[in-house]
Amino acid sequence: RPPRSTLFPYTTLFRSTLRATADLTIAATRSTTFRGMTVDTNGFNIVFDQPISGRDLTKTGAGTWTLNTANTDASGDNLVTIAQGTVKLGANDVFGTRASISSFSSGAVLDLNGRNLELMNLDNVGATAEIKLGGGTLTLTTRATSMEGIITGAGNVVLGKEGLTPLGFSFAGNSTFTGGLTLRAGASLL
Repeated sequence: RPPRSTLFPYTTLFRSTLRATADLTIAATRSTTFRGMTVDTNGFNIVFDQPISGRDLTKTGAGTWTLNTANTDASGDNLVTIAQGTVKLGANDVFGTRASISSFSSGAVLDLNGRNLELMNLDNVGATAEIKLGGGTLTLTTRATSMEGIITGAGNVVLGKEGLTPLGFSFAGNSTFTGGLTLRAGASLL
């Protein structure tokens, strides 16, 4: 078992699961370092106000996981899985600078909440997975992909990034977002 954050100012998780048994807010005075962390909100709301650093995040369980600080780890690709419930952004680029969503299940929600999120890849997206822009901007930078789920709300989608391989992208789902769509660095719609 990892140490309880009420006893220590930091928590280190290695291939561990944090499973909520009630609503939980982790204070900004704490910090969390991880490799292979799963957060199971279990029908509750978990708020991370503390600094986080690590790779390979998984969100399971009904409920909402709110991330109010950005992941500071830049040592490698951070693969994110959103299996159930909602991941809500309270800051820009909460998954870090080299983040990819490797799996995004039907029925799950990624709520940008007016924030900006840059992802290298967006893969294995279920047909009813939803990205809520809420006035924010979603930027996809490096790999051809097909968005099976839906993108909703006012906000922007940017495809491609200067200095990287051109991106090909297709919207296979019934996206209804009302903001702009920008193609950069040779990116194209398939």
